[in-house]
Amino acid sequence: MLQIIRHPDLYRDPVGAIRDLIGDEWPKSGDRRLVFIFSTQTLLEYWEEQLLPAFGSWGGVRFVLFDGFVRDLLQEIRPDLSDLTPGGSILLLRLAVAELAKEGRIPYLAKAFPAVGFYATLRQEISLLKRAGLDPVSFGHLVRTADQPLHELAAVYARYQQLLSERHLADGEEKYRQAVAESDKVLPWLQGKELLVIGFTDFTRQQEALLHNLSSQMKVTVVFDHGLADRHELIQPTLPSGEKTQELIYSPLKAGQEAMEGRLLLAHLQQNLWAGPPGTDPPGSDGSVELLKVKGGSRHELVAVANEVKRLLAADPSLTPGDIAVVTPYPVDEVYRILTAFGLPVTAQISGSLVQEPAAQALLQPFRVILSAFEWAEMVKYLRWGGVYPPGQLYRVNPPATLAEWETTLTAIFADKEEQGACSKALLTFLARIPQKATYGQYFQLCLDWLDHPLLLDNFIPPSEGATPFLQARFVQTSFLGKLRSLVQKGLSLTASYAALEVQLADFYLTLEAMLSQEVTTKPTSWRSGIRVLTPTEARGLSFRVSFLVGLNEGVVPRLTPTGWLLREERVLDLPLASLLPTNREQLRRERLLFSYLLKTAREKLVLSCCQTNEEGEAVNPSSFWEDLIELLPGAQPIKEVETGSLIAPFSSFNSAALASEVDEKIRAALARQRAGRARNGYLGPSEAQLLRAKLSDKPFGISALEEYMTCPFLYFCRRWLRIDPLGEPEIIPSRLTEGSIAHLVLKEFFHRHRGEVLLRKSLDMYLTEIRNLVQKHYPQAEAKKSMLHHNLLVLGREHLISLLTRVVQEEVAWGEKTDGRFIPRYFELGFGGLLHDADASSTPQPLVLTAEDVPPDRPPLKIWGKIDRVDTDGAGNFIVYDYKTGTLPAQGEILSGKRLQLPLYLLAVSRLFLPEGRPVGAAYYSLQQANRLRGIWRAEAQVLGIGTRNILTDEEWTATLKNAVTAALQSYHAILQGAFPFCPPKLCPDYCEFWSICRQGIWGREDQDAAE
Repeated sequence: MLQIIRHPDLYRDPVGAIRDLIGDEWPKSGDRRLVFIFSTQTLLEYWEEQLLPAFGSWGGVRFVLFDGFVRDLLQEIRPDLSDLTPGGSILLLRLAVAELAKEGRIPYLAKAFPAVGFYATLRQEISLLKRAGLDPVSFGHLVRTADQPLHELAAVYARYQQLLSERHLADGEEKYRQAVAESDKVLPWLQGKELLVIGFTDFTRQQEALLHNLSSQMKVTVVFDHGLADRHELIQPTLPSGEKTQELIYSPLKAGQEAMEGRLLLAHLQQNLWAGPPGTDPPGSDGSVELLKVKGGSRHELVAVANEVKRLLAADPSLTPGDIAVVTPYPVDEVYRILTAFGLPVTAQISGSLVQEPAAQALLQPFRVILSAFEWAEMVKYLRWGGVYPPGQLYRVNPPATLAEWETTLTAIFADKEEQGACSKALLTFLARIPQKATYGQYFQLCLDWLDHPLLLDNFIPPSEGATPFLQARFVQTSFLGKLRSLVQKGLSLTASYAALEVQLADFYLTLEAMLSQEVTTKPTSWRSGIRVLTPTEARGLSFRVSFLVGLNEGVVPRLTPTGWLLREERVLDLPLASLLPTNREQLRRERLLFSYLLKTAREKLVLSCCQTNEEGEAVNPSSFWEDLIELLPGAQPIKEVETGSLIAPFSSFNSAALASEVDEKIRAALARQRAGRARNGYLGPSEAQLLRAKLSDKPFGISALEEYMTCPFLYFCRRWLRIDPLGEPEIIPSRLTEGSIAHLVLKEFFHRHRGEVLLRKSLDMYLTEIRNLVQKHYPQAEAKKSMLHHNLLVLGREHLISLLTRVVQEEVAWGEKTDGRFIPRYFELGFGGLLHDADASSTPQPLVLTAEDVPPDRPPLKIWGKIDRVDTDGAGNFIVYDYKTGTLPAQGEILSGKRLQLPLYLLAVSRLFLPEGRPVGAAYYSLQQANRLRGIWRAEAQVLGIGTRNILTDEEWTATLKNAVTAALQSYHAILQGAFPFCPPKLCPDYCEFWSICRQGIWGREDQDAAE
């Protein structure tokens, strides 16, 4: 017997509803065995929580999902059936399509590009047909007058079903079909059982047929929630065939009155949304409904929700995290991460595609390397999965293009590292086993071999002994590896009968990736009881004191399932098939029904939120559901417009006992440093400072090192002492730094040829030919036959550098004409302090020595080495110092203040070490990009050279500039000797710093916050 009951308070009062249905106690053992079938896992768990305290025990009652009940039923009636996972169904579809394409029966589908989503879409459309109760024969009959794509879909459906039957396999929808076919037989397993089907809003035709068949052997009661029976604009929960119902009379007045007390506005929304023409006027705002409009997109919206949750918990001590639900259309894992970052306890079931997991990416990586033709980035990822972490040399090589070239390169790099060399060789040997064309069986066997590869396992799975997080990671990753192995073994079994079928590697890769994308895996989360994060479907029928409904924007809510690729609504509109498939209008009505149930999840307070702008700051529209709600609210109802701060801030705070302990430890260490005389974070102790003095006091210093220290002492410490070398991907054309070095080298050789000459316009063509030849000599080359793209990019880069240096030579000719040839180049790459390699012949090993008056003995003089790009002189002993620059030029103010040391200290070096009788006229940065030499410091004599008065210094300013540079250099040097490496002062960090990821300046080391630290 099939009984259908509409209960007006099924969701609001589960205990009362069950008492109305079965009485105050469970049936006695032997009378009947109740089986409750639920639509969602969350609803099942919620009813268990509600019913156990009320009835005291389960009394032999079972709580199952519909899928679980069908699985148990099939184990009794079809034990020969094997479960086909979503990934396995993708492979079976791929085999079906391949057979039909070979037979020439699907010319339209055969032309489709086999992307990852292609077979997933076919699977969805076949599932839709099965849910509509259509077998291949029925579907083929319905589309006999349709166009070619639907005919081909019918052929694929029939072949797929044939493969399922031959192999005794059943996917999710096939299980229902098999259960319907077998359940009309007399089944002893059903004797004595009674089904109560709870909380569904709709059924597929297969599910309804199964319930009808079962009702001939047992009592089946379908209980719908009838709390929204007065909503004429909503589609009511029902069976697809529209069976007549037997309604249980039960007065909902009590529940309604409880909802009204103190929460009039919330009750008004719950009772009147989409109930037809508006009835009574809305009550005034009473705090039971809150509206948030957030700027900045979904993540900022979730941050605003987290802040609101914390505010509510702080304001009401009786409110616990378990009393709050956040219902979200956004990915649950994203909501989970943001809420937990704010220190909130969260309970959520997070699931995602297996292909996103590191284990799946590791499985795909060897095939990616082959398909990318051994592209550098893909090979590096592969080596890392195998436990070979590329050293710095690999980031500076010309990217190899073949497996043989990679073997040669890695052998040379790991020549003195035997273990790493052996590992890299083993990994390359595995790559050599992967052919461009093979059978499915061969490819799946390679997958198993890679999953069992000791290098992958040793690197992928953390050691069994270690901290708790590592042990948890071991468990999780081991489970993922086991799931992958099971999927691959299933693929090997499914393709066993296709031993002669060979496929291209690219086709196999797409098939494997599609299989992985369809497999769903559960991700581990905290076991703490906390705020429930739920999808809209999971939240239906539950109840909380406070509910947050987020994401109420157009295109997000309502979420209409996109129509199929082949089963589009307009394509089947004029076919008999149209009445069997859901329309967009029906989907919208079901979304409205679901949203109405979501409003009823709140008992005391409802918070609704939407985005006002997206991540780019562009205005976005709220959902039509939001607009319908606004019409029911009083005109004075406030809408909070929220603009959150940085998304990074919550991630910088600690939210666990371990992190809190770490912070306390660091504070104690900072205080200990203060008591030991090291006032600020970043200062080394006396013993470390003594070590620094011993190593540095006798060695010359580079000017660039001093400038680095002045920019940020911690940056200097990382680069010069820790010698951290950030690694990046290799560039197929020279970097800006490399190109600048080439430009220096070309100019050095060019001016060496013309030392002491004034460049003349009549010889300009000759000069430009020389420049071109020098650039071609020193610029990297690439053979077009190996990589045409690489060759062409290098040609473009070389021509750009030739164009740049052409302008420099042209400016040099114009400068000689402007100054009547007064100054001519004399020194190039002029070294001092021992820097003699590739330096001018006049270079000296003597350093520039800087001292200050009245200094204590622990502050020794500073010795400086350097190499000056160019010095020009005239016949009267005057000289100009130039420093070539290819990037942005420093401001003159930085030179005057002592922040930029290069030009002043170069002037002192030339005056003291090379031209003691000479007189400096100026020092300038020579911009190669702009072919300009005027940015710098100049004396009054330079005005005759055309230097503007803005750059001219008086004698007093000139002297002060040199003195400031000396003072700044000595202060930096002595601070280094004392072990002072604090962070850059707040808000003065450089725009780019390669060490930002390890710099904790935002937490520690702020020099103006010692007391707070």
